[in-house]
Amino acid sequence: MQQVSFFQKLLTCFLTGLVLSAVFLVLGRTLPGSWVIPEVVFGLCGLSLLLGLVYPFIWQRKGRKFPESVGAELALWQGIIRYGLAFNISIFGFKKIFGQQFIVPYFMYDEKLSALSGEWLTWHYFGFSYPFGLIVAAFQIGGSVLLLFSRTRLLGVTLLLPVLLNILFINVFYGLNPGATMQSIILSLGLLYLLLLDYRRLLQFFLPASGASGRPVLSVAFRNNGLRFLMIFIPFALTFAAYYTDARSPNIRGTYLLKSTPSSDSTNADGGLTKIYFERDGLCCFVFGTNDKENCRYTYNGKNHAISIQFEGSYNGYGNITGQAFPSEDGRSLHLVGRLAGERLDLDLSKVH
Repeated sequence: MQQVSFFQKLLTCFLTGLVLSAVFLVLGRTLPGSWVIPEVVFGLCGLSLLLGLVYPFIWQRKGRKFPESVGAELALWQGIIRYGLAFNISIFGFKKIFGQQFIVPYFMYDEKLSALSGEWLTWHYFGFSYPFGLIVAAFQIGGSVLLLFSRTRLLGVTLLLPVLLNILFINVFYGLNPGATMQSIILSLGLLYLLLLDYRRLLQFFLPASGASGRPVLSVAFRNNGLRFLMIFIPFALTFAAYYTDARSPNIRGTYLLKSTPSSDSTNADGGLTKIYFERDGLCCFVFGTNDKENCRYTYNGKNHAISIQFEGSYNGYGNITGQAFPSEDGRSLHLVGRLAGERLDLDLSKVH
């Protein structure tokens, strides 16, 4: 006779209530608007959560009178969780196939990248490739089918959990709407619960007991562990060295707007200059007028403030820039002086970001 603790009953019933609530919510968002009565949808969600909180106490009393039914009842609740998860996740998969997700309004395509929120950036990115959406949908639908059978439940969980956790992290860290975030939290919790039902099998599979009768010789163990350490430490050292060198060197990276008119003896070529971008890795871009961009490369020495700019496009016909760039102490402005095509250049720039 299977022993089930009260905590396990409470956890199972509460998760069942959450999963059922998620099902009713996704139905409210999927069915035609004329079929949906918000009060009914939220009422069913409330009843599901109430059932999940109250029924464990009823189950506990029933278990004392009919202890032989505890195992069968536990399997029933776990089955509801499996079926609810499969129903919910497969809906999101089919929405990707039929173009009901990753939809961006036409007017959003005219917005600047810097003006987009994390949510719209996410939808733009994932909506760019329909085949990618089909692959995600295949995992969601295929994994949902596997959840419906006891023998393939674990395989379904292992397929779905990485996908759902990735979606959860995107929803949280890219600031998607609370409804989508809550859905991903509930679905991930349900899958984690199903995964833990097989934790003994997983533990034996991923961390099997060693069959060796004795310990390896100290020198062999030291050599093996030293090699393992180096496989992680060397990548860390290489990337940290590049980061540390880049972080310590003075730089003028950022976006700058022209805040004063160039001096009168400056060349006419820079008369329409409006913005300068100084990027990482020596890349920069000059913007003339509204959107006439000229790519270039620059080198900057923070010790003597020397700067050299080489244009790569048509603007190169006017010559390159050599001079000095003096950032302000607060880093919010930049004074660029030098020579352009043999004439004096004197620019005051304000930093945007």
